Amino acid sequence: MKQPRGLCCLLVISLISVSCGFTPRSVRSWDRPSTATLVGASPTAPCPWLPSPVALPTPLPTPISDAFDQLQMLLPAWLKGNSTAPGLYVAVTYGQQVVWEAGFGSKNLSDPGVPPDADTIFRIGSGTKMFAVFMLYQLWERGLLALDDPVTKFAPAFSIRPPYNSEASIDVTFKQLACHLAGLPREAPCGFPCNLTTDEAFEYVADMVQISPPWTMPSYSNLGFALLGNILAEFVAEQRFEDYVGDNILEPLGMLSSGFEFTDDVISRMAVGYNPDGSVAELIDLGWERPAGQMYSSGADLAGLVMALNSASQNVDNAMLSAESTTEMLQSLFENPDGATSIGTPWESVQVSGAVCRRKGGNINGFTSLTGVVPDLTLGLVILWNGGANEFDWSTAVLNLLVPAFIEALGPLQPGPPQPPQPQQFVGNFISPADGSAGTVAIVSGQLQLTMQGSILPLSWLDTTEPDSQVFQLTVPPGVLSCLATELEAISNQYVVFGLGPDGSVVNLTLPGLAWGEVWLRQD
Repeated sequence: MKQPRGLCCLLVISLISVSCGFTPRSVRSWDRPSTATLVGASPTAPCPWLPSPVALPTPLPTPISDAFDQLQMLLPAWLKGNSTAPGLYVAVTYGQQVVWEAGFGSKNLSDPGVPPDADTIFRIGSGTKMFAVFMLYQLWERGLLALDDPVTKFAPAFSIRPPYNSEASIDVTFKQLACHLAGLPREAPCGFPCNLTTDEAFEYVADMVQISPPWTMPSYSNLGFALLGNILAEFVAEQRFEDYVGDNILEPLGMLSSGFEFTDDVISRMAVGYNPDGSVAELIDLGWERPAGQMYSSGADLAGLVMALNSASQNVDNAMLSAESTTEMLQSLFENPDGATSIGTPWESVQVSGAVCRRKGGNINGFTSLTGVVPDLTLGLVILWNGGANEFDWSTAVLNLLVPAFIEALGPLQPGPPQPPQPQQFVGNFISPADGSAGTVAIVSGQLQLTMQGSILPLSWLDTTEPDSQVFQLTVPPGVLSCLATELEAISNQYVVFGLGPDGSVVNLTLPGLAWGEVWLRQD
């Protein structure tokens, strides 16, 4: 087992200096050689810092308002030059409110100049896949299945041939279907509409061949999501997929402008979808493939959805799932070699300025959609087009404006580490009788800090009920260490325990997670 290295290299960037600052007695025999003389060695970039979400003032901070001004200027030009859509709607959410929205172009070329708004309905294509995943996680949360259950546990008639030159088949699980890691072909064995029953689909799929073993690499599969939604509906929930989604997801979330059926009322509120040649797109019904791409929604409904998803980062349940289940669902399951993108259930994620942006794009004839969340910042993004567009290029460009702006704006608004009611009682010099090592606690800019051999760390007070001690946690300032060094040095969140005498005064401090058994006695 690797030994702990204590408060090592906190002010000197890790892995480039021989001097490693404070090292507790219990680990001082452990030495790490310098890498400064190695060929090609160079400092590692500091770990990107993400501020915690806090309430925004009015008016909005300048970095955010400037970003919105840029979007207002850029989006009309992008609409003309980088899409075949005549119209566009965009909403940006932060926390539990829409902080910016705008419509551009025309929602119907027969009435040009009237842009889409928050209540305009668009088809969302593969955005429907989100709802199949929501269904899966609801059924898991209710104890009706395990995410890693093979689908044959509920649908024994399902089978597919293993990849060519493979010796044996491997069970396909629900989770694999939900993240495109089941190795299935892209499309179902039918046209549009897909006039199959699930039993008939099983017969066709039994003659198909997996393109790779499960968990090998993501390969987008509409077939996989048609199977996921229909198997969950028929064999687990025992009701139509559309009915389940309506009763258990749309209605609880208040998504009353979302659904599957194109009634006259829905069509009257829709943007008209256009093909690349300018013709009006037909509203095709996908039949058995509905779970992969049938749905429609509005900007207002999808804005409500991303706000519900982002509530999990604040440990708040939403009307659909608990915060714990939502957080689990938002995890990446396959990191791509580019180091910037990843695949989840069903998220097509990208990193921007250190923040992971969970996205789901959708394309169907005449419409394009993008729904995204940045849980670390409680930032949400909805983009809807009534034509063709590259939703990933667009959303990356928008996020490259928004994410840095929110990070810059939120930084100065961050509260400092919690402080005790009487911080002065902790100020003083502390020395270890064992080896003479010293530490100093001081108040700097209203904040308690611990200094040991040049390493300066803010102290965050914990309002505990310990009778004979006061407990703090160490916090590593942002921009000091690389991400990996921060994790390996294991300094952040370690406890600093101040022992109290009979009269309640501070008499010593200990670092139980870094130097077990060593005590620094107060000297004044």
